[in-house]
Amino acid sequence: MATITGVTLEKAQQIEDDSVILAFRTTESNLILQTKGGTQFNAGSLIDAVPVTLRQGIVSVGSFDRAPEDVLINEWNIGAANVKLANPASLPPNSGNGVAWSPDGVYLAISHVASPYLSVYKRAGDVLTKLANPSTLPAGDGNGLAWSPDGKYLAVTILAANYIVIYKRSGDTFTKLADPTTLPTGLGQGVSWSPDGQYLCVCHAGAPYVTIYKRNGDVFTKLSDPAGLPSAKAYGPAWSPDGRYLAIGYSSGDSIKFSVYKCSGDTFTRLADPASMPPGTVFCVSWSPDGQYLALSHGFSPFVSIYKRSGDVFTKLPNPASLPTGTAYGLVWSPDGLYLAVAHDVSPFITVYERTGDVFTKLLNPATLPTGIGTSTSWSPDGVYLAAAHNITPYFSAYKSAMGAIQDPVIAILPRT
Repeated sequence: MATITGVTLEKAQQIEDDSVILAFRTTESNLILQTKGGTQFNAGSLIDAVPVTLRQGIVSVGSFDRAPEDVLINEWNIGAANVKLANPASLPPNSGNGVAWSPDGVYLAISHVASPYLSVYKRAGDVLTKLANPSTLPAGDGNGLAWSPDGKYLAVTILAANYIVIYKRSGDTFTKLADPTTLPTGLGQGVSWSPDGQYLCVCHAGAPYVTIYKRNGDVFTKLSDPAGLPSAKAYGPAWSPDGRYLAIGYSSGDSIKFSVYKCSGDTFTRLADPASMPPGTVFCVSWSPDGQYLALSHGFSPFVSIYKRSGDVFTKLPNPASLPTGTAYGLVWSPDGLYLAVAHDVSPFITVYERTGDVFTKLLNPATLPTGIGTSTSWSPDGVYLAAAHNITPYFSAYKSAMGAIQDPVIAILPRT
């Protein structure tokens, strides 16, 4: 008899992805494993027990490693596919500009037009309840926002002076910190924390277009500007998961629409530009959890561009067969790196792709679509919930993902044949 052994996500990532499989359970509770080439293995009689969270229908993606007796199965908690959660009793008053789940998945922050400019919801199960507003509100329309990796700080860029506001969270209370001594020089756009929480990058509309702060406790000090900063309005920054790279998207008069910097302490060195550039303004950049892929949302077709990293070199992948339907403003990877959600300005307003190696395949649209232009997306850290901000009431939509919760991966040990 083979066994099922729980392993860590880190261990799972070490297994070579030589042959993608699907896993599903039959009505007789047999576990069926199917290779990418279509060969099926009935593992029902070879395992001690079928994981209770495996449900009828396709439930997972896994892989054979180089010794084909080991089959990796990510165990999913399947719910109804793409179910939109009920709207909270209290909604933002106007267009949603940004959306972000906290690192623990308990809080969902929405930046929006009109006072209070920032709305934070607390999740209990599938119910979102708006918290009391911070005692000090942002000074204008909320735009970008980002949680620190430990969930203690929430940074919000605003479309008014002082362009950035940083809150410190204690329980459900958000207290505004003193503004940095040196503020951004124009309307706040995107914002991103380094993975260690020591640096905060703010993109804005005025030169030098990018401001990087170093945090010491609750004090944020502006670093010297790196060489090779954008020459025009910057929109979206994102640190790679290992903190070694900082990508920035922007709008420039020439062909260069994004840059990647290599980070070493307080030093940021711009890498050589990729050979292929997006055709329009890059509004958002997002790294895959393993740091191997960098996705960009932008104006003009194909609206989303995905690059694969090899060392310090970024090579554009072929476009997905099915493209977003209009200008893409926001995008985010699922925590396992298998899915990419893109928010855009033409119905269906959100498009989700499934990644198989370097190929991205569009999934079915949610049964209930966002009601207007998609501006931002965020996945909860467990992969259960996907939220999108948009410009028509209810101004944001939260979905219970078809993928469900990523549980501890399991390994089904099959005999060699």
